[in-house]
Amino acid sequence: GRAKYAGNCRPEPGAWDMQSRFMVNHNGTAVKTQDVDLANISASGLQVVHVSGTREQELTQAEIDAIVNFARAGGTVIVETVGGMGNFARGVEHQLADAFKRNAVELASSEPLLNGKGIDGAFDNSRVGYRRHAIVSMAVKSRPRLAAFYEGEKPAVIISNEDLSLGMLGVEHWGILGYSPESSRQIMTNIAMRAK
Repeated sequence: GRAKYAGNCRPEPGAWDMQSRFMVNHNGTAVKTQDVDLANISASGLQVVHVSGTREQELTQAEIDAIVNFARAGGTVIVETVGGMGNFARGVEHQLADAFKRNAVELASSEPLLNGKGIDGAFDNSRVGYRRHAIVSMAVKSRPRLAAFYEGEKPAVIISNEDLSLGMLGVEHWGILGYSPESSRQIMTNIAMRAK
């Protein structure tokens, strides 16, 4: 599900089409996407919802409640700052921390979502590639910088302040703070495969 809200909610609408092609070629899994109002995701029947944006955005209480309820019902939500230059994911994370009454935690290398263990068709993302601009600007190395709000053992709401969407698209522009295209596609594959 590609979440819609009152803001720049689909900055890269073709990202999941490219991701689906990548996953079909990698493990035969096709990803079907649809747009869904963020406030209505609990009734959508979807497994994964991608909430993306570029600038800090105050979501409505109904939208925050919908994310929490969706996660508690077994769904997976990805919150991403497309391009990695704004504070979209960070702002939503703060709102969700109030709603969950706890903070998101950094994903450890032992997390199957990263290392792929026990997930058919997944990748080992315990070491990832970053774009050169991210390496220069942020002094990142090879450790993924994802955080999550857990529900039980499952990372139910995944937070990425770094770009994944332009990586899924394969865009090679300078000025993007995020993962390499290969790592972006592999991270999103693991998220989708774990949610199956």
